[in-house]
Amino acid sequence: MKYVFIASLLLSMGSTIFAAPCSPGNLQNLIDLRADGCQVGAVTFSNFQIVPGQTDATVISPAQVRFTPGGSAFNPSLMLTLQNPIATTGRFLESIFRFSVSGAPLTEASIAVTGSATRDGLVLGVLNVCPGARFTSNAIDGCPPAVTAIALLNSEESTGRLLASFFDVFVDLTLDARPRGTATLTSATVGISAERGAVAAIPEPSAALMLAAGLAALAGLKARRT
Repeated sequence: MKYVFIASLLLSMGSTIFAAPCSPGNLQNLIDLRADGCQVGAVTFSNFQIVPGQTDATVISPAQVRFTPGGSAFNPSLMLTLQNPIATTGRFLESIFRFSVSGAPLTEASIAVTGSATRDGLVLGVLNVCPGARFTSNAIDGCPPAVTAIALLNSEESTGRLLASFFDVFVDLTLDARPRGTATLTSATVGISAERGAVAAIPEPSAALMLAAGLAALAGLKARRT
């Protein structure tokens, strides 16, 4: 009986431990994944949540924030674009969300913003990272080693060298066209760097399934003998 239990447990683990690959979609799709998340290369992105923005900002719907996974196995990225990327005169648009990043030793996070602005317009991307722990609230506090990277229009900024197996991340995208300007966000890209070779110790899902199948076979053999 115990062999059947162990085999069933391993089979269920094989379907839950390893996140599915990230596919292009929108931010709401990522939120719907909850703790399961999705994987780009050696990194898993999970626990996406919308965070309340500034009181005078119009919140950008998560369904209007498109994302495309990219990068390489140890330098994966999520490129974000907006369905309506332009803030016209007098408007202040904002999208703030948080998520978890896990995988083999993570070493860096970055944010890059491209777009255009006229007159008083401002396009801004802010990345807050808590390495190895979680922020205690949506106010982005409670993490003493927190690191912030701020990317202005057509620039990229990085947290610099970090080392942790887990990041708690906040992303704040702002399009401010007040009082008399325009702000256009072409794209914002969040990048993660991980140490190469760190996933070598993680068994492949097929290995777990093979082990489960072997235990199930042993259980069947024992049942026939008795």
